[in-house]
Amino acid sequence: MTGQINDARRILIVSERPTAHEISCSIQPLGELVVCESARRALEALGEQAFDCIVSSMALPDMHATELLAELQRRAVTVPVLVVTDPSSIPDTVSAMRAGARHVVEAPPYGSALRERAARLLGLKG
Repeated sequence: MTGQINDARRILIVSERPTAHEISCSIQPLGELVVCESARRALEALGEQAFDCIVSSMALPDMHATELLAELQRRAVTVPVLVVTDPSSIPDTVSAMRAGARHVVEAPPYGSALRERAARLLGLKG
């Protein structure tokens, strides 16, 4: 990976501020970012445009990330999802993986671990 922005890749971030900002700063070099502060808005965005990857916080204002994952499956959305969880919550990590998340990253801190996992989902790293 060269570290340059890849405009062909679109990443949907589902998280409230300030977490959305921290996630954005970590993965911005990977592609074009679209931030939605609720799961409902993210589902609308998925109906309006194509994305290569979704990065979601576990706790969202209108539903839990596992509910978002279930809704994505119900709608047959096949975009890979990375869920950001609290490092102290092993049950959240397990439930996210069972619900269909491809990767789970414990945060904070954000940064290289989040960027590397997102890059893998986008096929930028092996």
